[in-house]
Amino acid sequence: MYEKLVTFEEEKRKEHLYLLYNSVFVCACLMCFFEPIFSVPMLLFKDMGNTSVNWFFATLLKPLCVSAGALCPFFIYNFRMQRSFKKSLAPQKNKVSIDYYILGIVSVVSVVPILVFLGDKFCEMLVADGYVIHEAVIDFGQGIAANVFYIIYTAAVSAFLLDLAFRGVVAEKLSHAHVVPALFVPALIAAVQPASLFKFPFVFVSAVIIGWCYLKTHSLYLSMSMTFAANVVFYIQILFKQTNVESYEANILLVSLVGLAICVVSFVLLAAGKGLKLERPVAENYEEEYDLINGKQALVGFLKAFGLWTMIFIFLFKIFFTYLDKPMRVEDGDDGTEVSESYSENE
Repeated sequence: MYEKLVTFEEEKRKEHLYLLYNSVFVCACLMCFFEPIFSVPMLLFKDMGNTSVNWFFATLLKPLCVSAGALCPFFIYNFRMQRSFKKSLAPQKNKVSIDYYILGIVSVVSVVPILVFLGDKFCEMLVADGYVIHEAVIDFGQGIAANVFYIIYTAAVSAFLLDLAFRGVVAEKLSHAHVVPALFVPALIAAVQPASLFKFPFVFVSAVIIGWCYLKTHSLYLSMSMTFAANVVFYIQILFKQTNVESYEANILLVSLVGLAICVVSFVLLAAGKGLKLERPVAENYEEEYDLINGKQALVGFLKAFGLWTMIFIFLFKIFFTYLDKPMRVEDGDDGTEVSESYSENE
């Protein structure tokens, strides 16, 4: 039998690919440790007597802490790679036409209702099967002004900080290797970060659409605008569901289907103007040229990355041990009385 000879260059490239994927996924795993650390300041306002002041500070701190905790490991990664966010934010290199902004925002905003609808239905199926879902209830506050403040502030903070991490670092770095992982890896990380089955369809699909537009333009301004708009529509839909249950249930399916149609038309127009195919950006130095891999190498590296499986394990652990609970079904005791295990109510 003949043994395949592997050159030093091939071995070096495999090692480089191994580090490329695992660095990204290890950062995703570290989000689970940074988020609680950044959330410590919230404890200072947890037991305040004034509920209005408590709500205000909780609204200010929660999205900031969660998003900063998610950004921090990727910020460290960028620092170690000796790369600055300034390169991604440079306006002279990221000019996007107004029609692209409009179509991009419309395409991601219009798909939000059906994604939230699907998340709702999936969770309802789990509840019907006996599961208890510990999904945190969004506390919008009291009054129109409080709701507007909550929605705009929360959407803006998460859009700015998380896009720096998922598009500015992950998508930008992987785009020099292969455009397919650059599109789907950030979307996967963004979708597992909240550890919510309800939010998973919304976050993943919207992240793919936003990621496609980012890889076409490499403009963080565009991706942040799209993320902000999608978050605003998401929160408005949740608020409407909480305050107008009957009207929401009666119209959500029709609104979702109309929104899906608008999304398809908008995305087709985007693709018609810029082309559907994603192109690898021009390498500016030897390191970026060295990152280039083919489709098979990208898939093999993705599947072999231990960081990927660690991230999936952490996600499943959080889902089955902190998010989902399936108590024992009610059974008749020997004396005819009903016996069941107690379980926690939704947060």
